[in-house]
Amino acid sequence: MSKTRHNIKYSIIIPEWPKEIIGNRPFGIDHIEQLDYPKEQFEIIISRGYQVCRQRNLAAKQANGEILVFFDNDSCPESDYLKQLEPHFNTSEITAVGGPNPALKTNKFIPNLVDAVLTSRVAVLSKVNRYKPIGHLRVGKDSDLIFCNFSMRREDYLELDGLHEALSPNEENEFFERIAKNLPDKKVLYDPNLIAYEPRSTTLKAFFKKMLGYGIGRARQFKISPSFWSAIHLSGCLIPFVLVAIGLARKGVYLKGIIIPYIMCLLCSMTHYLMTKKRWGITLFIPITILSTHLAYIFGMWIGIFSSKKTKADQGYPVKIERFKP
Repeated sequence: MSKTRHNIKYSIIIPEWPKEIIGNRPFGIDHIEQLDYPKEQFEIIISRGYQVCRQRNLAAKQANGEILVFFDNDSCPESDYLKQLEPHFNTSEITAVGGPNPALKTNKFIPNLVDAVLTSRVAVLSKVNRYKPIGHLRVGKDSDLIFCNFSMRREDYLELDGLHEALSPNEENEFFERIAKNLPDKKVLYDPNLIAYEPRSTTLKAFFKKMLGYGIGRARQFKISPSFWSAIHLSGCLIPFVLVAIGLARKGVYLKGIIIPYIMCLLCSMTHYLMTKKRWGITLFIPITILSTHLAYIFGMWIGIFSSKKTKADQGYPVKIERFKP
């Protein structure tokens, strides 16, 4: 390990589109520049390209920091982020730390509706922990962790060969499984107070496209790296057939055992949002948006089952590494 690497604590890695597409500055760079931490103790690496996993992996190989901090290009960490992160790595048994990805505040209708869905257990089940602070400091699971707010010891990341470059999205889920399998003596923490905000989708089309992509990624994850838990998640694609079979066999069971409970769950989600946020307009759109989210995800899984394994990672797009000076 080089002398430079000993002198730098953190390498903040941000994947970004090429300059000719997006410009010079990632959306969240203003927040990263304002981190309350000695400037000589961290570096900012912008990795430009078209394939996020490859961008992150190449940046990790060239990083000088002991700890890799992974953000998206629109991640907006709180100013005390690195100070909050620091004590977690004081013991060698901790290999990685993640935190939630709450919505960046806005008065716009669609981003707030999207956030209402992402923070609803009815919509995303236990993965709600990724999108808002819940609970206390604990050992993190797949349902807690998200890669746009994740840090890991560089040596451990490289030992695992980084993210699987044929997976995006769902590369993070496969990677978290690999940590548990290959580093059984190391712990991954979830800190609900380790905040990195992110703007939500500004159109429903963009949001449903993202949910469709997550479904595709889930199916492709199982095809490329099958595991028990990925199989359990993939079984969700059978829901439409189960519903049709039950409906044809016993309409009463279909209505009382499935449709009514589902409607009740949607009403509970509406009620909770109305009581906490007191926004009627958004509340009324929550049921149809949650239903559409579920349908997009399930449809995405079916697309993923029958789609090719090839991704842009196979097409040799160049990745350009830049070191940003705050």
